[in-house]
Amino acid sequence: MKDGSVIVNHTSALGLDPNSEMIAHGAASAGFLVASMAFGKSKYFKKTQIRMTTLCSELMASMSVGGTVPFIRDGHKAYKNIQISVAKSAAYLVKHGPNNKLW
Repeated sequence: MKDGSVIVNHTSALGLDPNSEMIAHGAASAGFLVASMAFGKSKYFKKTQIRMTTLCSELMASMSVGGTVPFIRDGHKAYKNIQISVAKSAAYLVKHGPNNKLW
């Protein structure tokens, strides 16, 4: 990677609040979160000039079908909205996202 690059990790918010029924998934998500925060520290950023941030789509208000405005009853339509929201968020983070943040 060259200076000025951006790494956007996309992971589940399960790493923030592990569920005993999904131990492996929670551990993997927590690993992404911790690694992103560790490599996003100024020590590494000063050396590499690579920004690192993590996107947890469940933390976005419109991610749950019931939380969309207006409420969407069609699951396929809701899934498309989720894809679009995540893609727009990732694109925003590449251009404007600060280093070492959880979104």
